[in-house]
Amino acid sequence: MKKYLFYEYNIISMLTDLEMDILKHLDKYGPDSPSIIWRRLLGHMADKEQVRFAFKHLKQEGYIRYYGNKVDRNSLTSSLKKTLKIKARKSNSSRSYYELTEKGYEVLRKNQ
Repeated sequence: MKKYLFYEYNIISMLTDLEMDILKHLDKYGPDSPSIIWRRLLGHMADKEQVRFAFKHLKQEGYIRYYGNKVDRNSLTSSLKKTLKIKARKSNSSRSYYELTEKGYEVLRKNQ
């Protein structure tokens, strides 16, 4: 399992490794929520606050934007299918989904 530290910065974009992995995940799978990404990238043993802090920073810098509380079920990605099946069984559960902005795509293109 990968350990993320806030002081490990990517030289090109001045983002942490965790933030770059979040951007790559959003690029590959489309809109996703912090809790889903937390489980996929770090597993249940990691600190959820790191992911929340990273999402907050990415949103403030304009790399991601709020997508909404619901995702179109006809255009689901493999990252969301299992989660939405579980979510459908729970009542009153809502998540905040985020997607990449043009600035986020630009940073990913520069880092490839």
